[in-house]
Amino acid sequence: PRWADAGVGAAAYEDGATEVPAEVLLLRGTIQDIVRDGSTGPAIAKRLRLLRRRVRRGGWRGRVDEQGQQQLRTEVGRLVGIVALAARSFSAAHLCVTVDVLASLSTQQAFKDHLVFAGGSMVHALCDRALRPEVLRRLDGKSMSRMIWAYGKIGLCKAEFIRGIGERMAGDALLHTLNAQDVSMTLWGLARLRSADAWLVDALTGRIAYGAASLGEAPPAPGGAVSLLSTFNAQDVANTVWALATLGVEKPVLMVALADHVVQSPVLATFTAKGISNTVWAYAKLGIREEYLMAAIAQRLVQTDFLATFQPQNIANTAWAFAKLGVANEPLMHAVAHRILRGNFVDRFNCKDIANTAWAYAMLDIPHRPLLDRFAQRMRQHRFLATFNSRALANTVWAFARLGFDEARTMNAVAERVTDRGFLHTFRPQEVSNIAWAFAKRGISHTGLMDAVGEHLLQPEVLVAYSPHDVSHIAWAFARLEYKNEAVMAVLATRMSQKEFMGTFNPQDTANTAWAFAKLGIADEPLMEAIAEKTTDPGFLTTLQPQHISNIAWAFASLGMRNEALTEAIARRALDGDFFAGFNAQAMADTAWAFGRL
Repeated sequence: PRWADAGVGAAAYEDGATEVPAEVLLLRGTIQDIVRDGSTGPAIAKRLRLLRRRVRRGGWRGRVDEQGQQQLRTEVGRLVGIVALAARSFSAAHLCVTVDVLASLSTQQAFKDHLVFAGGSMVHALCDRALRPEVLRRLDGKSMSRMIWAYGKIGLCKAEFIRGIGERMAGDALLHTLNAQDVSMTLWGLARLRSADAWLVDALTGRIAYGAASLGEAPPAPGGAVSLLSTFNAQDVANTVWALATLGVEKPVLMVALADHVVQSPVLATFTAKGISNTVWAYAKLGIREEYLMAAIAQRLVQTDFLATFQPQNIANTAWAFAKLGVANEPLMHAVAHRILRGNFVDRFNCKDIANTAWAYAMLDIPHRPLLDRFAQRMRQHRFLATFNSRALANTVWAFARLGFDEARTMNAVAERVTDRGFLHTFRPQEVSNIAWAFAKRGISHTGLMDAVGEHLLQPEVLVAYSPHDVSHIAWAFARLEYKNEAVMAVLATRMSQKEFMGTFNPQDTANTAWAFAKLGIADEPLMEAIAEKTTDPGFLTTLQPQHISNIAWAFASLGMRNEALTEAIARRALDGDFFAGFNAQAMADTAWAFGRL
């Protein structure tokens, strides 16, 4: 038969000359049957259902070569064209089936890629049809929820559809027919589409809150009915909090109520790896630190073999979330490290997974040398460093430096990656600053890297985007590595001596800058005068700590730049109350030496 074997393997054209992938044959056969049946709504819905069934039975293997991809693109284009033309005659039922099947097929990445590329006009036609009064009035709440979820799965939609469906869905008549799955799926779909329709989101979150005793502003459920929140399962919770975090919608009272629900019910034990990682990520993204929730989740994570079900992204997101919220659970972090080090698991980590995980350990100040060594080994694998973008590389190197990792082979490989042609120009200011700081912190001098950073900073209009923190870190790094580039330091000094820019310096930025120029023996008078003026400001002076005072005094003395107002202000600050007791031996010695010179 023409495509009966498509679920088993590749078949061939009748002449046997060209082998056609099973995926292409599945689509081709479906399209031919749709056309034979008249390309009507019922025909499309029926044949798409059969297609989904065959895919689920293994007819879509997902391994298609370049020629097969071209054939697949052609067939997807034919399918969306037929659906787009027929959409105007779809009934509500046929519309729901079509959209739902397309969403199911979108779990196959090759199909989804081609659908997103070619399916815009089809999706618009389907959305327009759904908004027709004769169709819209036949859609119930569950159907509309499923359609929003489906469009989120596909990754395409029309803004007017969300508004039109949202207005109908948010009405009391339909809103209170939605169950937990309906609400969470709708929010998930909106988040995937990045559609933060305030009216609909508020209505949906209000539906969750309705009747929940833990939300003080919510009315009690009528007639003793069970609140919707109490019916949420693990997937509902994960979808809801992930959606709110992705959309940047702050509903702190609801988030706390959801946390209470998770820890006070059997729900926590039913979370999947993805569900639990998405949940902690959401709380971290929104900056909501619920100690009892994080403690309960940590306890769940360290239970026997649960972490073994985690994929690299789940591991990275979970570690990142605990670090972002400042929850330093050492047993959990050691269990995470053990999971990563097991077998060849780390070889499945991509650059973002490594960056987020390393960043987490650094932020929590939990050094784990075997883990860092394994990450470094992974980074040195053939061409793997080339997959790092600027953010991933800067965060990883920053984390390594903070945790005391200074293995030369890896750091030199990083430097070579940074200096790849044109790569440094993709870095944001903070990323350049973090790279320079990391090498300086570990005392690793790489002239090629520093030359590249300096050359980058000399480019027109580059430095104006840098914050005081970025500029002072770079100056400090150059000085720490004894890298003296007069041209670069001159442009840094010019920028930092500008009154408005210097006005935004904090104590650490000011002290680092003064120390850096003195360490390199560069007596830039406008800059040092700006630092002196900044330091002597009464409001700023009281924010300085002993180490700041010591570094600034040492810098002016080292450069032989006497400033009586500065000297007097520093002395006054040093002798203020118990401030002097805060000096350590080195700071006291440097300050005394400076006053002797000045």
